[in-house]
This record gives sequence, structure tokens and C-alpha cells, in this order.
Amino acid sequence: MLYVDGRLRREQVHGVIEIFNHFPAASDFSLLDVQGGMKEKIFTIRFANRAAIWKYTTGVGSKVTAVKDSQHNYNFAQQSNSFISDKPIPFTEAPIKSIFPETGNVGPPVLNVSNANAARIKTIEKDGDLFYCSEIPLNY
Repeated sequence: MLYVDGRLRREQVHGVIEIFNHFPAASDFSLLDVQGGMKEKIFTIRFANRAAIWKYTTGVGSKVTAVKDSQHNYNFAQQSNSFISDKPIPFTEAPIKSIFPETGNVGPPVLNVSNANAARIKTIEKDGDLFYCSEIPLNY
């Protein structure tokens, strides 16, 4: 069965969602009860945050020796004048304050490195797969 709302043609629609119920009726995540009826009339659908590989770029002669995460959720590999995350990092409203550049200078790390939501988005190939990549310049 397919239902198409006539508003799709009249209004600007960003996408169409197709929902499947693959869970048995006993599951808390099932949409249907054991009689095949809807368990609830109002549902909340949550989507994973958008994410991108983060690529911090430094200038020639930069004092940045590494990019670290104090929460140990992300690792960054150095490639020339760049530090690239090992996995995509979700976009957030606020900066992720646990990621910081490490420099050869003695002292505490500089926190509040810019978040990816203000950076340039490109694509990058990593291990044979194509990912979105957010380029973030470091001015150190």
C-alpha cells in the first residue's frame, strides 16, 4: 500500500520517509500490537546527527604537533599539514570542547577549537569509502 499526500506537489518537500515494522509485536520498538493495530497514535522519529570526517589543517611552520580528544572518543592521524579524524564526528550546536590542538609549548592545551558546522564541507576518500569531510583551519 502506498499513500501520497497531494501537498507533496504543492509544497516544498525535503524528502519522503518510508517506515517498515520489522519487529515482533512483543518488542517495545514494534509499531503494531499482537492484533496488528497501531500501538500508539503519536510517534517520535529520531534521526542520527549528521557527521563528517574532521580535517584540521595547519600552516607551514605550525607549532601544532597533534590534535587530541580529552574524552578519548576520537583519534586524529597526521598527514602532512593536516590531522584527520579516524571516524565521522557528529555536528553539534555548540563546539566540542574535548578536542584540542597539542603544541610543542609547555602549558595547558588550547580548548574550544572551532566546530565543523562553520567549516568547509568537501568529500574525502578513506579506506576505499567516500565520506563528507569538514576542513577546519588551525591558526597556530
